[in-house]
Amino acid sequence: MKISHQKIRHNIQIDNMINCLLALVLVVVFFNPVYGYEDNSDVIQPGFVNPVYACEDNFDVVQTGVIFPIIITSFSGAVNNADCILAYAELNIVGVKQIDDVEAPQWISVWGAIDESGIYLPGYTVGDSIIIRVWSSSFEQELYVEADLDYPYYGIEPLTIGSIFVFSTFHGDINQDSFIDILDIVFIIDLLLYHEIEGYQFWAGELNEDNSVDVADILVLIDIILVN
Repeated sequence: MKISHQKIRHNIQIDNMINCLLALVLVVVFFNPVYGYEDNSDVIQPGFVNPVYACEDNFDVVQTGVIFPIIITSFSGAVNNADCILAYAELNIVGVKQIDDVEAPQWISVWGAIDESGIYLPGYTVGDSIIIRVWSSSFEQELYVEADLDYPYYGIEPLTIGSIFVFSTFHGDINQDSFIDILDIVFIIDLLLYHEIEGYQFWAGELNEDNSVDVADILVLIDIILVN
């Protein structure tokens, strides 16, 4: 059986990529840095709103006049008063709401796109998947959210209602052990080689903001570990 030169070159390129990655991993192991953080996933702190941090002033959303309401009836995980609920369509933030009471339902006004008569205003398009994230005022980072919504798409129904769970882990903590270290590099290499990356792992491993998880994200992860 003959093997084409193109396939041989492709296999060599993969082997070289893996060898380079392993060499970088060895560098990280040698220096052995670990970036850790406290896991507050079960901590909810009602009753206080930070008057300094205002969500609407820190996240740009165009209020187009086309509104789709999202009602969050219950919160769990690493979420506190003064945190910001962010509603995404694709990569764009289309709705923001500051949580004033995690023990009460919260209404988010999400704004739809307008593209008519030569006028374009950005927003969601009917049928876009609803993506919820939370900006943590405690961690000062965006956190991953699992949302359980009646309708997971914008504009199909008049509104959607549901609950959210907020992860306490950060970008880069691929294996969810509350540390960003060599184990995350090994984990993401294994995912790239043998598995489909989706859900939390995609969010945690997508570090260079190009909407994909690949070798470039591993290099960013190594830099995060070495710097911190």
